[in-house]
Amino acid sequence: MTITEPDFKAKIESLPRQLRTVALHNKKQFLEDMAAEQFLIREAEKRNVEEQPEVRDLLKAARKKIMIAKLIETEVDKKIAIGPDEALAYYESHRDEFMTPVLLRASHILVKTEDDARAIKAALDAGDDFEQTARQKSVDSTLSVVVTWDFSKRANS
Repeated sequence: MTITEPDFKAKIESLPRQLRTVALHNKKQFLEDMAAEQFLIREAEKRNVEEQPEVRDLLKAARKKIMIAKLIETEVDKKIAIGPDEALAYYESHRDEFMTPVLLRASHILVKTEDDARAIKAALDAGDDFEQTARQKSVDSTLSVVVTWDFSKRANS
């Protein structure tokens, strides 16, 4: 098994830019990994691993995904150029689509009197646990097992 300098350089160039520097700083480890990879590939080929039905299915699926990605790259990514002004104009005209909704959580403790409500509010402000207080003090029969939460969406502006 031989790994040539052009093989090594080609493998480095095939890496994402961020990983190239790491690989070049750890040449010995990277070369050992390449050798191990070649050994394992040859062993898998000897054992006809690619003829196993699940491997064939995975290779077929991977091939389709690679073909689709390449088609999109050549027909979409390389043909469409959107400048900063155009992107800003789109953003400004679709601003509401870029807003993250705020989730509001509403809950209640139903009591008979305003004095009860004030006392519970003071206890909660002092750090009492809401769920425990609701179970103990609420006259709402729906709280028999769990405090229910109501989520509502509102645009974050």
